[in-house]
Amino acid sequence: MRLGVDIGGTKIDTVIVDDAGHVLHRHVRPTGFGPEAVLANVREAAGAVCSAAGIEPSQAKSIGVGVPGSVVDGVVTYAQNLGVTRLDLARELTATWEVRPTVDNDVNAAAVG
Repeated sequence: MRLGVDIGGTKIDTVIVDDAGHVLHRHVRPTGFGPEAVLANVREAAGAVCSAAGIEPSQAKSIGVGVPGSVVDGVVTYAQNLGVTRLDLARELTATWEVRPTVDNDVNAAAVG
């Protein structure tokens, strides 16, 4: 199973998909504003969707996170809609999930699939 996290300006949309890309579970919650709120809500949303799937985030084969802002090497350097400047999202989530997520700009993430 794989975990996908789409952080938007108003909501965080998380999914668990199987290896064929079929959505097995989905959870949506408000994004919040500011680095602490965004990080807490990402953790909660991912925890909820993983719980519904009966797994821990650390059991996902891969984790992808899309962010509406500038991202360099997993660090959100600027995301105006989120009230975030210089948040090392990859490091913060790795500490929580024990798996390093791929964090990128949401448009880049969508293009990759």
